[in-house]
Amino acid sequence: MRPRFVDWAITSKCNLRCSHCLAERGEELPREQLLALAGEVKELGPDWVILEGGEPLLREDLSLLLRELEGLDLYLITNGSMLRGEVARELGRRGVKVLFSMDGASKEVYEGTKGGASFRDFCKGVEEARREGIFHGVTVVLSKRNFHQMEETIKFVEEHGGKFVTFIPLQPRNGGNDPYYRTHGLSPQDHLLAMRRIYEREWEVEVYYDAPFLWAFSEREGVPLPEGRSGITIPEVKGCACGTTLYVTFDGRILPCMFFPTSFPFSRYPERSLKEGWERVRNSELIRGFKDRGKREAPCSSCFHFEECFGCMSRVLRVQGRLSASDPECPFREGSA
Repeated sequence: MRPRFVDWAITSKCNLRCSHCLAERGEELPREQLLALAGEVKELGPDWVILEGGEPLLREDLSLLLRELEGLDLYLITNGSMLRGEVARELGRRGVKVLFSMDGASKEVYEGTKGGASFRDFCKGVEEARREGIFHGVTVVLSKRNFHQMEETIKFVEEHGGKFVTFIPLQPRNGGNDPYYRTHGLSPQDHLLAMRRIYEREWEVEVYYDAPFLWAFSEREGVPLPEGRSGITIPEVKGCACGTTLYVTFDGRILPCMFFPTSFPFSRYPERSLKEGWERVRNSELIRGFKDRGKREAPCSSCFHFEECFGCMSRVLRVQGRLSASDPECPFREGSA
């Protein structure tokens, strides 16, 4: 079995300061190890690869890395401020699909969420990608700060020729007491309202809500879900995707997803090969236990939708502090729907 995708933070450097950022700063893998790791990614044969950061366009050796990954289905997540000219053209020549981090559909909200950002520069980056035919879509860290702009965000992507919008609910950085998360994180009722606002109508683009309870919502509300490849979600894998994907940090730590606490790596490169890291994730007793109804607490343990949801493993660990607990944001917990 191979991973569905490898999500790789190729740099810790970034030119913006995002209020919700989970990324760490630190010493990155040297170029030789980075390129060797790229070869191991290719040998592992994932269905696709996501390159992110930090800001991946800050890497001066990005061209070398793309060359090593040639032949793979590549996605790149950027804030768009550096996507210009030759950079955009090379991504086009390499067939890279570009996803923009878009956490606001207006200057006020966008720049309020991303310190040092320019909404005007972001729009220029989107237009550059559109001209080169590489504008795939956007990812949105959804919080109370931009919750009111969901429809505006989707319409923006429609008008600029993108294909996908993926809403990713805000995750806590330092547990449930993280002040930013406590202030701006979504409630169970917010999640339910968001999914209804998205799926109660038809859009010209495909819209994903990256939460494990999406499939339960689909069954309960009788609405179909998108089937295309957004670059982030795996429509055919129901619920929490931990155990089917790999996240590689800028310094070589191996995790089951990008939100998993980096203090609990499953493996580390180059101490162990990427293949060994994948085997540790795929055969993890922690993940198996999390997806075992008998080892979970109520209400997850008694939920009709457990096998198509499980809850978010990363959020449960960060907020609840134990993997036996239930997902605190599930909209189908008793009394929340």
